[in-house]
Order: sequence, then C-alpha cells, then structure tokens
Amino acid sequence: MRKLTSLLLAAVLLLSCTVTVFAAEGDPVEIGVYAKTEQNIDGEYTAAVENGSASVITPDGTVTVTNAPNGAVTLVVIPMKGEALTWIDSCVDADAIAAFDIHFLDANGNRINANGAKVSITVSGTELTVSSVTTSGADSKLTSEVSSEKVSFTTDGSHYYVIAKKQAEDDHHTKVEVEDFGSEDITDGLKDAGYDTVTKIETQLTTKVVALNCGVKEENTALYDVVLMYSTDGGNTWLKADEEHFPEDGKLLVSLPVPAGTSTATHDYHVVHMFSKDAFGKKAGDVEYPAVTEGDGYISFYVTGLSPILVGWVDTSTTGPDGHSFTDKASSVKAADATCTEAARYYVQCDNCSAHTTEKTVPVGDPLGHDWDEGTVTTKPTCEKDGVRTFTCKRDSSHTYTKAEPATGHSFTKYESNNDATCKKDGTETAKCDHGCGETDTRTDKGSKLGHKYEDGKCIRCGASQWLPETGDNSHIFLWVGLLILSAIVLFFLIFWKCRKKDEPNP
Repeated sequence: MRKLTSLLLAAVLLLSCTVTVFAAEGDPVEIGVYAKTEQNIDGEYTAAVENGSASVITPDGTVTVTNAPNGAVTLVVIPMKGEALTWIDSCVDADAIAAFDIHFLDANGNRINANGAKVSITVSGTELTVSSVTTSGADSKLTSEVSSEKVSFTTDGSHYYVIAKKQAEDDHHTKVEVEDFGSEDITDGLKDAGYDTVTKIETQLTTKVVALNCGVKEENTALYDVVLMYSTDGGNTWLKADEEHFPEDGKLLVSLPVPAGTSTATHDYHVVHMFSKDAFGKKAGDVEYPAVTEGDGYISFYVTGLSPILVGWVDTSTTGPDGHSFTDKASSVKAADATCTEAARYYVQCDNCSAHTTEKTVPVGDPLGHDWDEGTVTTKPTCEKDGVRTFTCKRDSSHTYTKAEPATGHSFTKYESNNDATCKKDGTETAKCDHGCGETDTRTDKGSKLGHKYEDGKCIRCGASQWLPETGDNSHIFLWVGLLILSAIVLFFLIFWKCRKKDEPNP
C-alpha cells in the first residue's frame, strides 16, 4: 500500500516515463505517468564530466560525483522543492532536509541514471541518513559516511536521493498511503450509517461531487482508500493510525497524480471525502469538500480524516468552469411574463442538471394577443371631415391603434321663417346647423302662403282687385271654366227652342 501511495504522488515529478509499480500484496502493474517538475524545483545545475568526475554547487550544498557511468558527459543535479520535497519526505522513514534528482546525460541528451557513482554532498549535521527513492515511491536506506561537513554514499540507480535526520527508535512517524477502495475498507461506522457496500459509498460520493459540478460524469470519477500510517520504530514497522495519531486539527495533505487522459490545463478536479467513523466533530457517513490545488500533472488537497475519497473531473474545454452546459432547454423558472406580442420567457436549464442560468432565456408558449377597449375619440369629427378614434390594449396601454371616426354630417332641425310668404306663394324658412359649424339650410315654408285679404274689393296686402282676374291669376280657373260651359249650354237651348217654335204650324 505504501508503494502505491508513492506511485500516485510520484507522477508530480516526472516529465514523461513509464514505470512498473508494485501494488501492495499484488503483481507488477505497468502504467504511464506524465508530469513536469519545473514548478517544484529551483532549477537544474549541470557540470561537464571529466575523467568520470563532476561537481556542481546548489543552494542546498555542493554535490561532487566520481565514478560516473560510461557514456556520461554531463552531470545534472536538481534540488527538490515544494510539493516534490513533501512527496519524497512521505516516502522515507525520517524527516527529509534535502533531496536531489541526480543523473547524467549522454552526448545525445538522453538520461543515464546514476548507478554505482560515488557522491558527496556538503551538509551540516551528524545524525543524518541517506535514502534513495524510485519514481514509484519505493525507498531504500543507503550506507553512508557522515561527517560534520558532508555526507557520502554510493548511488543505486534510483531517481532521487534524500538526506534526512536520523530518528530515534521510539520516534513517531506518519505517512499517507493511497490505493483503490475495496469492501475490506468499509468500516463498522460506515456500515452503521447505511453504507455497507462499495457501490453505495461510490454512488453517494458521486452524487455529492456532481452537486459541486454537474459536468462530472460517473465514468470520470475515481474512488480511493487513503490511509494514515504511523511508525514508532523509525519506519521499520508501519501501523494503521488511529485518531490520536492525526494532527490536532485532523488536516492531512494528500497529493495525487491527475487521472490518465486529463490535464490541469484543460480539466477541473473536485474532491469529496466521506468520514469513515465519528471523529473531528463529524459522524460516519458525513462528507466534506476539500479545496483542490492544481499543479502541473498533480492535484493536492487537505482532508480531515481519510478514506474514502472520490475524485471527479470535467473537461473545461467543452463545458463552463462549473460544468454547466446551457443550450436551449427551458427551466421552470420564469424570467418574464408573456405579453401581447411576445411569449413568456424562461431561464435556460443546464443540459446536465436542474441548475439554470440567468444570462440566457428562451420563449415558451404563445403571446397573449391584444385585448382592445371600445376606443376613445381623440379627434372629434366635423360635419364634413372624419375624426379619429383611438383603441388602447387593456394589457398594455402603450399598445394602441386608430381608425377613422365618421364625419357627423350637417343637422338642420330648428328652422325659422324668413317672413317672405305672399298672397299667392309660400315663403321660405332657414335653419343653422345644429353642430354649430355655421352652415345654413333654406327651404320652402310649405303652407305659409298668405292668400288675398280683400277690403272694399281690393286686397289689402297686394292691392289685387277682388273681381278682376289678375294676369296670371289662376286661383278661380275652374270657376270660370264652369261658368263658360254653363253659358254655352243655356245659349244652345235658347236657340234650339226658338227654331223649333218657328217650324210648328200655326193653329
């Protein structure tokens, strides 16, 4: 288990290599590890190899190497710093004070591990030990000679060499080991909390990590068993730690290489830790969400307590920084009510979860349409010109339309006589338009003819004679015609009677 822990953290240090890792109690597994070390180092220190020897001066001491391997033309020494030194410290049984990547380059620039080379490093202190650490995290104590000014040892072909303070046999040491989580890692506390299978634990933690970032897919998660180990005999024997061996605040630093196929340049990582037992004020089954620090090829985070831990990741090149993907799916949250002319608008819902954005909306349903009132005359019509009637929407008074209000036309009802009637002819009467436009209408005032009014045979109005017909007077035409016919009949009978009387014989 310890070796697998070292494997996971070692990826932080490698530029590109393939290493064989031995899992605890298992067969060798070939895996690819890709990482860079520049962010964890102060720089490379190089020197030309002459007659098998070379020396470089670093901030951590002068490193002198003899008996360089055949083909070596350049000595390269890289002092380990930051997370790299933290990882190396976790691999050894003592407290590291300095660590170096010591190797050679051939004429073509290819790496040659230092195997069998004699190394001396200037360093202060006498109670020191030297260990080598492979890229898989396996450490080996090397035979060394220590003086007050330097430590000397022979390399064994490993990548890293660590100078550490020698620990007393009863000193306590701790380290973090990481491996896949299995059913044997389920504690009684988790079982009592209802998490009695790996599937239940993984499902719960996946649900929690998706709540952090809905872009995390089930296939983009990894469940780890992270265990704190301690030693009281200088690292010869390691035991699983109890709560009493944790730091007072329970915080432990865990570093992991990024999952294969991902990169901190294109992916975001999220971590959920489930407490395996009641500790640090938490109940078994409770979870915490450690903040993740991303390095180049690795992630690190602090957890309170340890196993189990689930890591999820998303590709930020295809989703937003929070994993959401908003296209055109309407959520249930209304952004704007429907109007007369536009449908209601709803915020867009994430394609992966129920979250919604407030920056994008889509229409849902149909517009309400206008609900017009009966209209108001806004321009009065005149007798001869149309006016304007304006209609207003009851839903939105800013929506209006107009149509012509028909002209009223003239209205003449109040006629007054013009007092121009004569004895023989009706007079006229005139009315002004009732609408006050000033127009007038004159018509015959039927039945207003005065007729003659005779006194002493003469009309007192017009002076016409009562007995003589007036030129053009046809007021008694039928009377005169009747008298003429009657006179003709009387004359005819008188003549006829006189003639008949002459023809009769005299007696």
